[in-house]
Order: sequence, then C-alpha cells, then structure tokens
Amino acid sequence: MLNVTRELVDGIRAASPGAHAAWVLARARVAIVARHGGPEDADALLELFLEDPADYQRAGVLDAVMRRGTRGTARKLASACLVGGRLQEGVQEQVLHALGFLGYAEARDTLWQYAVGEIETSYDGQMGAALGLLSLSCDGLEREIESAVRACAGKNLFPEFLPILAHKVGNPELLPLLFDMGQTTASTDCNGGLVYGIALFGETGRPYFDRLLFDSHWETHGPGTGTGGWTYHGFRHLGGSVAEVARQLRACHSAMSYESWEYHVRVWLELVQYWFDDPLPPHCNVGYTPERAVDVCSGAFDRSSANGDDSLSGLVRDKGWVSRHEIYALRTRLEDRIMSEEASRAFAVSS
Repeated sequence: MLNVTRELVDGIRAASPGAHAAWVLARARVAIVARHGGPEDADALLELFLEDPADYQRAGVLDAVMRRGTRGTARKLASACLVGGRLQEGVQEQVLHALGFLGYAEARDTLWQYAVGEIETSYDGQMGAALGLLSLSCDGLEREIESAVRACAGKNLFPEFLPILAHKVGNPELLPLLFDMGQTTASTDCNGGLVYGIALFGETGRPYFDRLLFDSHWETHGPGTGTGGWTYHGFRHLGGSVAEVARQLRACHSAMSYESWEYHVRVWLELVQYWFDDPLPPHCNVGYTPERAVDVCSGAFDRSSANGDDSLSGLVRDKGWVSRHEIYALRTRLEDRIMSEEASRAFAVSS
C-alpha cells in the first residue's frame, strides 16, 4: 500500500467537517492514489468509505477505489450499498458510477433504471448511473436507450446525461439529433450530456463538436452550469490539445471580429482551467494523452518574431470579457507549473 493512502485514511478519519484545508489535501491524495495506487489501496479506501457511506466527503475516495479496484472490490461495494436493485437509503450516489467503472455487469439494469428515471434519484444519481453505463456493455438496451434519448428532443430540461449513451445504440441518426437539440431547445443548464455525448461518437462526431465548441449558443465555457467540464472531457476524448488551440487562436486573430475572437479565447481559458485540474476520464475505456505545461505556454505566449507581440498577452485588449490581467495571471501560473513539472521529472530521473 502507498504511504499516501495511509495518510489519506488517517487524515479523513481525523478531519472535522469544517476543516477546509484538510479536505483539499484529501482530494489531492485521492488523485495520487487514483493514478498510482493498486488493489490494496482500493481496498483500504473502500473500507474507509463503507464506515460511513452516507458521508459526502468520504465519497470522494470512490474515484480512486473505482480506478484501482478489482471485481472483488465491486462485489464488496455492491453488497454493502445495494439492496433489491436499489441504493440503500442515504448511500452516496457516486456508488453508481463506481460500480459501472469497475465493470460490475450485475448492476447494469439498476444503473439503467436510475439513468432513465425509472427509479427516482437526484441530478448526481442520474449522472453517476449514466457514467457508469459507459463502462458496461449495453447490448440489449439499444432500443430503450434510443427511445429515451429521442424523448428528450424538443425539451428544455431532461435527464441531462442520457445523451452520453447515444453512441452505444449504433444509429448514426442520433448524432444530428443531439446537435439539433443543443442548437434549438436544450437549456444551457442541461446541455453537458449533449456536448459530451456528441464527442463520444468519436471521429463521426468531431465535425459537430468542432461546430459547437466556439458557438456562443452552447456556452461551452460555462463553469456554473457544468458544461465547461463536459466540454473539456469531450475535447480531450477527441484528442484535443490546448496548446494547439492557442496557436490557432493567435493565427486567426485578424480574420474575425474582436468580439468573436475574444469569445473563442474565453472558451479556451476555460479549457485551460480544467487542464490545470487534470481530471481523469469518466469511463474506463479511454485515457488522455498528457500535455506538458511548457507546450501550453509556448502555444499561447511564444512570439513569432521580435517585431511586435503576437502572443495572447499582446493580442488581448484591456477591455471586454478577457482582461490582460487575466492573461498575465495565466502566464504566471503556467510558468509555475513548468517549474513544478521539471522538478518532478528531474527527481524521477535521479531516483
């Protein structure tokens, strides 16, 4: 077991509910275990969670449990948290995502009932169930999924994450339907699943995703609605590079109105914020290619010549949605990340 796992367990058991710094530290440790831990770490964190499966803070360890656990982990989690095909009362709904991610096929029908609304649940429960289904075979559910997705058309609000299952149906007609929903009736409070669902179609969905990414109607930069996070996952799922987008933004600066260009920068800035956080993919069948801070910094801030400043800091005006101060703060943060990454690389080489 990793030392950080022991520190995580001890820290959570000792932390008070109002200990903000302790819980930030716990999230950092969970991220380390999720990337570098093993089954023994997953078992220790599962035991910690099951001590109080109604505790929202403890549910945060499930991200590491599901990424480092085994089928045995899934059986223990299901046995403790499910009864009669439903979550036991009070159990945190992140369990649904974890069971699917762990490949626990026995829970598939339960996840579908939560995802489609046959079992009443919260926003988090519907999201967790749909995300869990991404990692499971949906053979035999295709007609039900298609019917449920089509039933969302024409509505402002609907079970937001049903559209992420559309690619499992095998019907290419659903792709333009999802795009049309986002263009016409879907509220920007309820379009995160549409954005991510379109990306999950892979190369077939890429032209649609490229169209919506910088379309202000979709508000893909919206952190308050959650759309920004699902835009990032879709962008990364399709192999997107924040460094390359920065270079493209600088190249097209003179080819569009400043207002339009500035909106593109606003979306890019949101992508960069999620890149800093470095969230792992929400399903088990994919991975994101790491992108170095030095490449992101170069894409945004290297000048093409000594004759003028065509970096983002030189192109952004001092009034509008994006201020120079925000760009300078980003440049400083990237410089700090470069130093941190290089220190980590040097330490790894010398170890």
